[in-house]
Amino acid sequence: MCKQQFKLVKVYLYGHVGPYFHCQFGAPAAPAARLIWQLKRLLITLMIPASLALGTDSASADQILNGSSIYSDLGKNQFVAALYLDTKNRNPQAIQSMQGKKRMEIRVLNNFSKRRWFNLWMQSISINNSRESFSDSAQELVELMQAIKSAPQTGDMVEYILTPGEGTSLKFNGTELLSGLPAEVFDLLLHTWIGAIPPTANFKNEILGKQPNRQALELQETVTTDPQRIALAASWLLPPKPRAVSNPETAPKSVTNA
Repeated sequence: MCKQQFKLVKVYLYGHVGPYFHCQFGAPAAPAARLIWQLKRLLITLMIPASLALGTDSASADQILNGSSIYSDLGKNQFVAALYLDTKNRNPQAIQSMQGKKRMEIRVLNNFSKRRWFNLWMQSISINNSRESFSDSAQELVELMQAIKSAPQTGDMVEYILTPGEGTSLKFNGTELLSGLPAEVFDLLLHTWIGAIPPTANFKNEILGKQPNRQALELQETVTTDPQRIALAASWLLPPKPRAVSNPETAPKSVTNA
């Protein structure tokens, strides 16, 4: 069952949507158009570091850290996981059904490839949710994974957020890349941490706040995001760079002898 569900998402990703790609910009445009594009890029680059810090502090102030843990694999710490809620709760069923804003925060500790990041989440979702719920949200899950156009690297921060009345959204290094997905998408993601088959029993208990993980708390404070990665995420929202347009009026005219 898990392999069939996983294959379904791979079909969406590689069969219908196509492989990941990076946008290739064309030749430089006319000076004025190029200057406007560069100014927009500079403005976003300058604003994003401040917005990231403010956004993280604001979210933490509005919500309470329910619990945090460290996901380890292949003998290495892979990421810090933290769950923020409006009110602390140690019951997984109560957390799933409770109203209010919820936020899953991931701080990457080790570089991932896109494929490994995709496989990690899809396999975890598959074993912690029913076939029906997984299949119903397969397309949205692919959109969620495709929104991050770069393989996650050490220091990156990924946030899955559920906002009442607005649905599920995704932030990557402070930039909101996707919003308006169904609330069910967040539930599928949250099940991977506090569902029937979490990474480990300790991981689940720590996310539920039943036992503290001091190392996770320290890493939340000390792991920082590279400003270049912040700017990269912001650049994904920029309009395409203008292409050079030839001016027919300046094109050389052919000369014919009478």
